[in-house]
Order: sequence, then C-alpha cells, then structure tokens
Amino acid sequence: MNPLLDVQGLVKHFPVAEGLFGGGGVIRAVDDVSFTVPQGTVLGLVGESGSGKTTIGKTLLRLHEPTTGRVLFDGVDVFKLGRDDLRRLRRRLQIVHQNPNASLHPRQMVLEQVRRPLVLQRLGDTAGRTELALQMLRRVGLNVEGARRYPHEFSGGQRQRIAIARALITNPEFVVLDEPTSALDVSVQAQILQLLRGLQHERGLTYLFISHDLGVVRHMCDEVIVLYLGRLVEHAPRAALFAQPLHPYTQALLSVVPIPDPRLRRRERILLAGEIPSPRNPPAGCRFHTRCPLVTARCRTEEPRLKDVGSGRRVACHLVE
Repeated sequence: MNPLLDVQGLVKHFPVAEGLFGGGGVIRAVDDVSFTVPQGTVLGLVGESGSGKTTIGKTLLRLHEPTTGRVLFDGVDVFKLGRDDLRRLRRRLQIVHQNPNASLHPRQMVLEQVRRPLVLQRLGDTAGRTELALQMLRRVGLNVEGARRYPHEFSGGQRQRIAIARALITNPEFVVLDEPTSALDVSVQAQILQLLRGLQHERGLTYLFISHDLGVVRHMCDEVIVLYLGRLVEHAPRAALFAQPLHPYTQALLSVVPIPDPRLRRRERILLAGEIPSPRNPPAGCRFHTRCPLVTARCRTEEPRLKDVGSGRRVACHLVE
C-alpha cells in the first residue's frame, strides 16, 4: 500500500532568545523523525508531555515551519509549496485540536465557524456553504437548531463535535487528531471515538492520532510510534507493540496501562525515576539513559541507531539486537 504521507528526517528546533540572565540556544522539539502513513489507516503518536507529539502534527501541516526535513503528501512536497498552493492543499489536510474551548472562536456562531473553511477555500456559494455546514453538524450528532448559538452554550463533548465538523467540512483525506478526547469525560470520550471511527470508515480518512492514553491508542490505531524527547524510539503494528514492547521506555509506558482482568492485577509496574530532561539540553548518548532501569555504560555515550527488527517493527535501543 502506497503511503499517503511520507515523513523524512523531520527536524523542528525552536530558537531561545537571549535574556537578562543568559539563555540562547534552541529547544530540540523534534530530531530526525521519519515514518509513513498508508492511506486509510490510523497511526498513533504516543509519549510523555514534551516528547514532540503535537509539534510533529503541527509541523506536518506547516502550522510550524520545519527546521529541516521533508514531508510528502500524496507525492507533493508540503514544505516547498508557496502560500496559494499550500492554501489549496489544506482542504485535504486538517486538524482537530485538543481543547475546543481554545480552538473555537467565542464570539462567532457555530454555523459561521463550521462554514468558514469553505469561504477561505472559495468553495461553493453562500447558500451551498450553509447547507453543507448544516449537513455536517447533523452528521456529527448535533441538532441544527443550535447552529446559530455560540460555543459557550454547548457542552465540552458538543464543542468537540463542532470542531470535528469544521475540520471535515472541506472533505479532507488526512486529519491530525491532537488528543481529541483528553479534555472530555470518559463516557463522552467513548462517543467521540466512535464518531471518529465511523467517519473514517465512511469517508476513507487517514488519521494521525496523538495521545498519551494508551488504552485509547489500542482501540483506535493500526500502528503506533513511541516518542521520547523528540526522537522515535519504537514503531510497530499495534498488536505487536502491546503484546511485546521492545524498548524499555515502551515497556514502562505499557506497564501502567489499566487492564480489566483480575488475574493481571499484580503484574509488575515499571516506575521511571525523575523527569523527562529538557529538550534544550538533551542527554548525550541514548536520551532515555537518565531514567532507564536497564542502562549500560554504552547507553551513556553512544546514541542508538533506529533499526529494523522485522515484522514492520523499528526500535532504537542498544539492548535490542
């Protein structure tokens, strides 16, 4: 299956301005990350806060400009497009943000916000845009009688449905889902995930699913990438990753995922010491070595190479040969 999205050596560094007490340098948010996303699949990005998940999603869409690297969408180099070509391409690339309270305009009616992408893309006329927006609101499970209300008049789950409707109004092929359920109650999360799954099958969508909730990732994703401090440490099909994680960081993440099975109640949990280091000054060698329970002298000085270990799996760890 040909990839719809092909990410090659993506790097995103944020410069740090000099301050009164020093400073300068860069924050290495994403460092040399490569992966592909086949059409019609869901790729999960997981890792702790500060691992670079959201930065990757936004950089792919050029909401952040890249430092270096290449992103091919359906064979088109996204980073080489001019302003007009990028605007036209964005009807095929969309994003649903984590917090609908921040992504929706508080002083615009819902109907106006959902049809706004059609205006920016110059698609249809006023009557056609309105009808399409109402249809999309119905599809995501909202009553169109509320289309002329404001976001604060809706619940959190309803606001996220509005954000999904707005993202899909231009009929995109690829959608970045940036922790789309993390701000919602558990019961509402299940409804939104079911909606996203239904829309994917109905429209043939391809998702990049960003989350810290591995239970949700297990339910939603076909393949999973594990990130640590801006680096890809493991990439595997979902079933293989959850059945046999290879990288010590992946093992630690999965060890604390709740499992509804009393027989596994006493399974060993791996608790990582310390905090994730600063991306402004990442450790030498393996970036995980400062917290790894299996660290060796080699880990402290030599950066592990990302290697293919078969069955569609890649891992960056000296302990995996």
